[in-house]
Amino acid sequence: YDLQEAKAYCPDLVILQFSLNDLVEPFLYLQRLGGLGIDYHQVPDVSGLHYLLRSRLRSYEWLSDQLVTSAVSQYGREEMRQILEREQVFNERRILESPEDPRSKAAWTEWLFWLRKLGADCRSSGLHCVFLLSPSAVRYYYQSAAQSTGIQRIRQAAEEEGFLFLDPWSEVIASLESSRRKDP
Repeated sequence: YDLQEAKAYCPDLVILQFSLNDLVEPFLYLQRLGGLGIDYHQVPDVSGLHYLLRSRLRSYEWLSDQLVTSAVSQYGREEMRQILEREQVFNERRILESPEDPRSKAAWTEWLFWLRKLGADCRSSGLHCVFLLSPSAVRYYYQSAAQSTGIQRIRQAAEEEGFLFLDPWSEVIASLESSRRKDP
């Protein structure tokens, strides 16, 4: 949606900033994937019509924000507990280390669907695309061959879609390891 809207400005380049938590977040809040229907930012999982109205009408946007943050929303401790339980099942580390696990496969399938859709849209528009990997928790990645395999899988998929793949953190991690520092 954002790419379609941005085309009005005639961009020369698309930068897709991707954090590893993007693999799992849909499973924590999208109802069609078993989530609660609202994310930790209190953003609801909404229908296409709701999304369209929200993006076009400021009064509708204001009203929906008021409802989500009100006591009527019923978003509280129980929902947070459910999210934390799902995070034990759907987390970046598990998906990187066990890509063939059925839950991991579901996350990879969902992510690949959207990556391919965005890649196809960029190609059909003649836009250059950059895929910027940005780990959500740097110190947990690149620590095992299994995780590196998952990251290579991300790189391969992005490059197959025609994205220039950038991973600045691999250089940061290597630099820290050579200086014996642990935390960037």
